[in-house]
Amino acid sequence: MRQFGRSVLALAAVASACGLALAAETVEVSGSKTHYLTAMDVPVAGRPTRLVLTGAALRTKALFSVYTVASYVQQGTAARDAGQLVNADVVKVLHLVMERDVDGKDMAEAIHSGIRLNHPAGAFAAELGQVDKLLQARTLKKGQNVLLTALPKGGLRCQVPGAPELVVDSPAFARAVWEIYLGRNNLGESIKAALVSRL
Repeated sequence: MRQFGRSVLALAAVASACGLALAAETVEVSGSKTHYLTAMDVPVAGRPTRLVLTGAALRTKALFSVYTVASYVQQGTAARDAGQLVNADVVKVLHLVMERDVDGKDMAEAIHSGIRLNHPAGAFAAELGQVDKLLQARTLKKGQNVLLTALPKGGLRCQVPGAPELVVDSPAFARAVWEIYLGRNNLGESIKAALVSRL
């Protein structure tokens, strides 16, 4: 119960910092102590947009827990599977909570590798360069939150602790980031299934 309280407080803190309004119900990620809200309001163009949780998963590497990730989509979106969720031109969020300290360079390289699962080498070079600048000068600490928000026709908004907000002006790049988890080639079918388990 004490750990549950800390998890909810951590989510409340990042929500407050990012201007999110909270709903009370949460779900726990299998294999982790992290809890995610089942619904939240995200400010887009100065107005709140209600998002609902589509699922959450634990990302591991070499048997170590790296981060949890939750997928949210704008309420009312007619997405019934992973492909429809990737292609939906609505407000979407990937919410990561770090399970361990990760060097920013390693996180940036992981994003490069994830993009290359579905796109050729050299694709999105300019966009990845922006993400590199955001991440490479810092370390993501255990318990910190990272928010990636797909904005309809507006690209990808990246919110990382201790860094100015970055908006990558490329809807195609935002889709490519979602494909890392939900694409035909992805980080793992178990993660993909977990992220759409509530659709």
